[in-house]
Amino acid sequence: MRIAIVFPLPLMEFHLTKDPGLLALGVEQAGHEPLLLCPEAGAFPPPEYLRVAPRERLGHADFWSEQRVDLALVYTWLDNSTDILRALRAAGVPAVSKGDSDGQLGLRVHPLATLRRTVLPHASWGLRARAGLFWLRRYARAHRPEEQAVLDNLELARLTLLETEAARGHLQRFLEHAGRPELGARVRVLPNPVAPRVLETPVPERKVPRVLAVGRWDDVQKDAPLLARALERFAASHPEVEVELIGPGGADCFGPLTRRHRRVRYLGPLPHAQVLTHLAPARTLVFSSRWEGAPIAANEALALGCTVVGPPLPAFRGLAAQGDFGVLARERSPRALAEALGREMEAWEAGRREPSQVAGFWRERVAPLRVVESLLSLHRAAEP
Repeated sequence: MRIAIVFPLPLMEFHLTKDPGLLALGVEQAGHEPLLLCPEAGAFPPPEYLRVAPRERLGHADFWSEQRVDLALVYTWLDNSTDILRALRAAGVPAVSKGDSDGQLGLRVHPLATLRRTVLPHASWGLRARAGLFWLRRYARAHRPEEQAVLDNLELARLTLLETEAARGHLQRFLEHAGRPELGARVRVLPNPVAPRVLETPVPERKVPRVLAVGRWDDVQKDAPLLARALERFAASHPEVEVELIGPGGADCFGPLTRRHRRVRYLGPLPHAQVLTHLAPARTLVFSSRWEGAPIAANEALALGCTVVGPPLPAFRGLAAQGDFGVLARERSPRALAEALGREMEAWEAGRREPSQVAGFWRERVAPLRVVESLLSLHRAAEP
């Protein structure tokens, strides 16, 4: 089979070690021919299977007829790339939509989640106020076109993939509100893959008492101030636990914390391979995000035998429900996040966490080959 992975945004080199590139790798490992398509690519040595095509061409059936593709996996985020899905259908190519979403769509179904994503990315209060008014106008009069875009995507795709069961539940709520609950039968759950070097990294038999946090700390989505306040509480009550913070943009926010607590270190940005050397021996990866679709960092941590602690978001809710893989904060606050970290450290100290079992469970699910094999099984089982 020739399988296209369509990423309708500029492709950067780091995407090759994230899900777009890893899915292409999984296709290759499964004995099929991958074709990674994007409208623009950064300046890096391209793999043989990468092809750049103008965005408007991706939305034409004749383009797809020329590609001799048997299956296309299209990144839609549930409400985009409708033209690509329509072109694939006209060309007779089965399409799978990649949601990469927490499922909290619909201004009237998930008002707080959509308001948060609309307002918070803006730096100034003036811009946030304008964004809030824009959201309010959409809520009052313009929500139906946005809802229809999601419904069109689900109707055009043979299958739609989400990364967590919680996201599927949120999307089902949206479909019921929109009067189209039957479209939920086309939605499946499939986790994002992780890079081979994660799977090849040995899992220590014993983990050191270390908590790690990784993020772009100047991005409002990651909420560095919340994490700093939570770690202030946690470090004061757990002075024996190391805390390492990795990623750009955190010097100002985490600097005072590192000066007050000698076992808290801000390491700044590090190459991915070096991040793994810090993550592999750690016990827990902590998140403070305001929203997340399906963070690959969480899958990497689990594949290395680490557990996950985070706020009560859909991306993390399933991890705590599936077994001994971490805990959620009871609410979104510094106190609750610090308490969740404390409970997780107690679980490690009591022997209720086993690194090899955590890693074994997740490596079976997030290896690129396994993810692609699961995708193809879902595709074959789907109704035409």
